[in-house]
Amino acid sequence: MQTLLNEGKKLNKPVYVFAIDSSGDAPKVAHAAFVPPELISPTFDARTWANEVSEVLGGRAGGKPDTAQGVGTELAKLEEASKLASMRFA
Repeated sequence: MQTLLNEGKKLNKPVYVFAIDSSGDAPKVAHAAFVPPELISPTFDARTWANEVSEVLGGRAGGKPDTAQGVGTELAKLEEASKLASMRFA
């Protein structure tokens, strides 16, 4: 996931990535966001974006204004979360 976020940073483009971790007893969805500095505002940043997605996936998110990450437990809602994340910059 970090490699994909770094590519977004190089291109100065917003990026949202998801990764499924099915190694334990309960599958989880890791997710992370990058928001370029010029798109950060008092009402929106990477933490805001990740928290919106976490509301769908369950779990928690946190980070810095430009990068944030989280882990959710609602694997069945991954498609919904992906659509929500992509709507921000459509």
